[in-house]
Parts: sequence; structure tokens; C-alpha cells
Amino acid sequence: MNQPSGRFPFLVPLMMMSLVACGGTSDSADTGIVPDADVPRIDTAEALDMVGADTAGEDIADVATPDTPGEEVATTDLPFEDLPSEDASTDAGPDAGPGDLPPTDVSTDVPVDVPPADPGVDYGPIQVPKALESTGFYRTHRGEDGRWWLVTPDGQPFYSIGVCSCQPNGSVDRTTGERPYRQTVLARYENDAAWATATADRLESWGFNTIGAWSDANLLGGRLVYTPILYITGSDWLAGSIPDYFAPEFEARCQQIAAQQVAPRKDDPNLLGWFLDNELRWGPDWRSQKTLLADYLAMPEDAPGRIEAEKWRGNPQGFLRVLADRYFQVTTTAVRAVDPNHLILGVRSVSVLTPEPVVAAAGAWLDVFSANNYVFVEGMAEALQSGFGPLIDSGNFLERYAQVSGLPVLITEFSFRALDSGLPNGYPPIYPVLDTQQERADGFAEYVEECYRRPWIVGHHWFEWADQPAGGRFDGEDNNFGLVDVHDDPWQILVSRMTEVHARAPHRR
Repeated sequence: MNQPSGRFPFLVPLMMMSLVACGGTSDSADTGIVPDADVPRIDTAEALDMVGADTAGEDIADVATPDTPGEEVATTDLPFEDLPSEDASTDAGPDAGPGDLPPTDVSTDVPVDVPPADPGVDYGPIQVPKALESTGFYRTHRGEDGRWWLVTPDGQPFYSIGVCSCQPNGSVDRTTGERPYRQTVLARYENDAAWATATADRLESWGFNTIGAWSDANLLGGRLVYTPILYITGSDWLAGSIPDYFAPEFEARCQQIAAQQVAPRKDDPNLLGWFLDNELRWGPDWRSQKTLLADYLAMPEDAPGRIEAEKWRGNPQGFLRVLADRYFQVTTTAVRAVDPNHLILGVRSVSVLTPEPVVAAAGAWLDVFSANNYVFVEGMAEALQSGFGPLIDSGNFLERYAQVSGLPVLITEFSFRALDSGLPNGYPPIYPVLDTQQERADGFAEYVEECYRRPWIVGHHWFEWADQPAGGRFDGEDNNFGLVDVHDDPWQILVSRMTEVHARAPHRR
């Protein structure tokens, strides 16, 4: 497989802008705005248009699903769900000084920056564990051979095979104003419950066992394991805004979200775990060229975060380690205070844009490290490291994430798209466009088989259930990412291959 070579420097500026739309990473509604525009606050019905609805800053209790005349809109599960779009390191503690920190170690002929297969590395045979403890909820387990597993409530080994954005509404086509997938559902099914039954049947027959981020857990959570996003920071992650993690108001918000959203589901055995946030900004990236130290030094002089940041002038990496530790400490403490039963799955990090100190801090607080890990056009990872580094090495299917955090890794987004779908597949240009569904299926199979080989990976979630509209969703994404098209017909070559590959998942051997 190809290594980054930086052969396409002319793509880099567009790549940076495009990262806002990586797969299911947009939390804004289908408003027709450009990716870097201000995102207006919207209601839940509008959030159904997009991938990654952001209710940040709203009173969550007030977010409701309004009735839409002439159209049955699916019942939302939780307002923070989009129904459209890393050995643990020493804990530095929020008051650690610089001396206390541990060291941190679009055309089809465009080459593809595929994670290396490392064919020379023998990870050994997969030994499926037996007689694991039954706790009533999902948990993690590391076998004697070093392989990580998820474990079902009744003590069976489990590998999470998920799909993101699985819901009956689809996205609004920003060109026509129509919602093509929703129109199909209304014409084909008696109601959303009927859609859910048929969809769960399909997913299970294709080997899926999990609905990923932005899926409708009310409709599907009884049949498949589910994974909600809390958006616990309350910030506009699309703009890269960051609240004061040291402020008492941040602690209070986390406790409020936990009480309102987490506590009601603390006894549900079908809940795999919680995503705290989605693709938070940890430093310079497409949203801002500033370090978080610079952001915090710009806060009012009496702000708790500014007071802490003053201790770290000239050391942005040291401050980042302390800041990340504070974030994970406050958020996970709030969640576990009301729900000691479920896993905390992290923040769905951008695999190629995460600094190593963040991964090191996460190890002390999370149960699983989640990352969105796409295959990019060649040179992407190298360009990002050059422009926004230092960043953690995301190669070899996130091996460094597992080493630094001491945690198992869950891949929470990846996908492939193809020209023969008839869709433009024009935005974003950071992913390769394959020619055929056969190539798409081959890309999937190669990627997932490599996931199976790695003992630190405990699951993969495909982005997404249905194709995006031909005219583009709110941010212009117009891709053949779906398992089904907007007519609800499956891409049969792809799903047939998925069925074969999923039958070989680690827990099914």
C-alpha cells in the first residue's frame, strides 16, 4: 500500500478547507452554508438534514421534534444524536507544572494514501476468549495474548461492526430543497417503525451489530447496539470554539448533560457506550491556526483557564497535556457519577489531526479511544503533519494511539465512494474516488481485514447508511458513501462483500 509522498501540494489548501466535511463530521444542519460559515442554531427537525447535529449551547430539554405537515418525521432518540450527516500514561493533573509532565514520545488516477498493511508483522492467530465474566453491560477485556475485545453483557466476546447515520430521514438536497431519501421512505414503508424493522433485518443479514454515531436509537436501539454522542462541551466544534475547561461553569454543564442525557439510559444493556464529543479541536487545524495555549491566553485575565495558561507561556505542548487531562477528567467524572455501567468511548478524534499529548491524557480516563480514520489521497497525512504538527503518528491503523493511551481503539468513521454510482463525488476532494462498486467493495474488504489483524482494534463503523443527495447536502457533500442509495436500494456488490467479510470478524471465529 502507498505511503504518503506529498506529491500533490496544490491540493493541500483545499484539503484543509475540506476537512470540515470529513464523512460524518459535520454537525450543522442542511442550511446551504459553506463549511466555514457561521452555523445558525436550528431545531431538531432541521438537524435531521445533516450528519452530526449540534445542539451545543441550547437548552437540551427544549429541543423537540416539530410536526411537519404532510411528512412523517422520525422520532428523535436524543437531541445530541444526529438523525441526518489512545500503557496509560502518568496523570499529570490539572495543576502540574512543566517539569511534571511525562515525555510524549479527486480524480481516479490520484494515488491513494492507504494505511500500510505491514505484511511482515505477525500479530499471531486470533484466540477467541472463553468463559468471560458476565456483568450485565458492555465492557473491555484484554486477553493473555494481548488482543483487546469488547465483551457483551452476558460475557461473550464482541467486535463492533457499525454504520453511522442510520435513520429514515436522509439529508436535504441543498440544490433542490428536497429530501430524496425521506421521500423514498414515505413511499415505501407504512411508517418509520416499518422502516426500522426492515433496516435492522438488512443490517443483521449483512453482519452489522451496531448503529454508530447519529443513528436513531429510538427506532433501532432495541435490535442493534447503539453509541450516542453527548456533545458535552457545548461548544461549536465546527468552528473549533473551545470553552474554558477549567471554569466551574464547564463542570456544571457536564453535570447537567449527564443528568439529562446519560442518567436515563444507565441501565440499558444495549448501549455500548458514550461518545463525549465529536472531533474536538486540540490545536492548529482547518478551523484555526492558533494553539489552544494562544486561545486561553486571550481569555479574560481572571478566567480560570487564562490563569492556568499563564503558567505555560512558551510551552503549548505542555499546556495541551494539562488541558486535555482536565477535559477528560471533568467529562468522564460527570458521566460516571450518574452511569457507572457503560463504557466511555472518547471523542471520535480526527486520526490525522490529533496531537500525542491528547492521546496520552485520554488513557487515564477513557475505556476506548475512538478515531475517524479515512483513506486519503496520497500525501494527506504528511501535509497535515507539516502544516499542523506535531501530531501523533496515525499510521498502521492507529497503532501509536493504542501504544500511547494503553487503550483499545474503535474506528468510528471510514468509507469509500465510486463513480459508477452516478453521484458527483466531488466534495470533499481529500478522499479517493474509485471507478466501480467492485473497487469500492475491494477497498472495504482490504481495510477491514487489516483491522481484524490488529489486536488493538475492537470495531469499525462505516460511514454511512444512505448516499448523500446529488445536489449536495448542507455543506456540499455529494458522495456515494451509502450502503443504500436514495431509493433505499442496496449497493449489492458492496453489501454482499460486507456480508462475507463480516462473517470472519474476530468474535465470529
